[in-house]
Amino acid sequence: MIEEDVISRLVGLHDHIRPPVMDVASDVLRGRRVLRRRRAVAGAAVGLVAVAVAVTLVPATTGAPKGVDHLDEVPPSQTSAPTQDARGSWSLERIRAEGSPTDVLPTAGSAVSARLYVAYDGPVEQGGPPYSNVRAALEVTHDARSALFDYRYSTANQPWVARFADDTVLVQDAEWVPFGQARPVRYRLLQADGDAVELRMLEGRAPAAPGPGVVQIDDFSSWSAGGSGAEELYVVDTRAGTLQPLDVPEDIRYWGPNVGEFLWGVTSDCRVFAGAAGRFAEHRLECAPDTAFTVLSRSWFPDGWLRPGRMALAEVHLTEADTPASPVYLHISRDNGATWQRIAVSDDTAIAAELQRIG
Repeated sequence: MIEEDVISRLVGLHDHIRPPVMDVASDVLRGRRVLRRRRAVAGAAVGLVAVAVAVTLVPATTGAPKGVDHLDEVPPSQTSAPTQDARGSWSLERIRAEGSPTDVLPTAGSAVSARLYVAYDGPVEQGGPPYSNVRAALEVTHDARSALFDYRYSTANQPWVARFADDTVLVQDAEWVPFGQARPVRYRLLQADGDAVELRMLEGRAPAAPGPGVVQIDDFSSWSAGGSGAEELYVVDTRAGTLQPLDVPEDIRYWGPNVGEFLWGVTSDCRVFAGAAGRFAEHRLECAPDTAFTVLSRSWFPDGWLRPGRMALAEVHLTEADTPASPVYLHISRDNGATWQRIAVSDDTAIAAELQRIG
């Protein structure tokens, strides 16, 4: 099933315009023409995995933050609780009162949620200059508390907010820049009590190992430089207030949801990588020759199904109209990739039930 919100992100990403009301079939076709095979084809694959996404959220699956339970253990110099929008005289409270709200992190499975408010102080030209007349505020809520934070909004970057811990969200935002230019990206940990930590990106790559500080991020910097927007793995150290990429194989489009205990990822062309500490085994699956792409979605997996050594992904074919065909083929391994099953299912909405049946 292809959701309009995910196609909307794809359009904003590659065409650099405000997302319009979408004709799903025509946009998938256009995505295929623009991106084409391998990593590019992964953009079209977003449609199939959209069941996992609300608005344009790509949630990170982690355990508790590394080293600390609360942001108040971070040095005060690294925390902030802004009450003024940096791009003008609009207060965050005014943006909330006059802006349009969008839930970017629903409360499902967690007590923490986030809502983005966007207000327009005048007309906005599609694909035009920096959006100085667009104001945005992010409200983080946990239990009965909530706090407002500034948010660097542009139509080229769809909101990216993910649960980091039971009371903490990880937020990625960036100012508008012309497409193809490097985009300075900001990463923060925010809490409903007003605490905020801006994470400092470390140079170099950390050893690839699962753990509670490992997060998946749909990297804005990759998008702005003309990349695929593939999911990247980082490790967050809340004590030091740092973020560092992991040393993992390239070409991974989707990472398994359980990065806290097992690292495995899927490319767009029927390959799976699994491992840690720089030693990843590559598995080439027996997909049909006309396979268009392979994908996975975290929403497929029933509670308790995923554990180290278990993997599942879908093989997708296209109709003549370049829309996902039925059936799709589910590839499953429960022995760390030593053996694989290939099972036909009616469409992506049937995958969760099939995994539940297999156990």
